Parts: sequence; structure tokens; C-alpha cells
Amino acid sequence: MIRFYHWILLNIFLPFTPFLVRIFIFYMGKEGKVTLTKIAELPEIVFFSIYICVINLNINFDGNKSWFETTVRLFLFTVIVFNCITLGMIYSNNVGPNIFWYSLIAATFPTIIAPIYKFRYRRIRDL
Repeated sequence: MIRFYHWILLNIFLPFTPFLVRIFIFYMGKEGKVTLTKIAELPEIVFFSIYICVINLNINFDGNKSWFETTVRLFLFTVIVFNCITLGMIYSNNVGPNIFWYSLIAATFPTIIAPIYKFRYRRIRDL
């Protein structure tokens, strides 16, 4: 179980630090305000989501696939494609008001799925 906690620390919490550092920089800046629109336009949250999706895709690298693994992989590939499109929108300053909700969902679901998938795969592998 210690290895599982170590995995969560390295693969979930540590990649989130650039996002927190960027929010801290905004907070300490001249304006001193952090708004939801500023947070939504940060590319770090989308990069975090891409990173988590790639981590998820590499958990079951042995190729043991059931309907659960196939569904999770399809979902993660879709999130990665949409995140790449979102990054293009952020860098071209073509961001709409719904970007916050998409960024929140795209970062939250893979972050919730990753530990569950890792724990489930580890238990199946150890049987």
C-alpha cells in the first residue's frame, strides 16, 4: 500500500504544482486577484489533464483488456484530443466563457479515474 501512496504522490499531486505556482504568481502580482476566467485560461491545467491521461494509459501496459479498460482508454484518448484542441484555443486567444467548466471536467475525471484504475489493476495483477 505504501507503493500506491507513493504512486499517487508522484503522479497526481506533484504534476499539479506548476498550476499552484502559477496561481500564486497571479495572487502576488500587481492586481492581486485570481478570477475563474484567469484560472480557466491557464494552459497548466490542460497540461495536467494530458499528463494524467497519459499516466492512465500506461497503467495497464500488459495489454490485459476488458470492456472497462477499453472504455477507459477510449475516454482518455478523447480527452487528450479535446485538450490539444483546447490548448490551441488558449494559445490563439480564442477562449470562450465555457472553457472553465471544460478545464475543470477534463482535469477532474482523469484525476479521479487514475487511482481507481491503478488500484483495480494492481489487485487484478496480484491475484
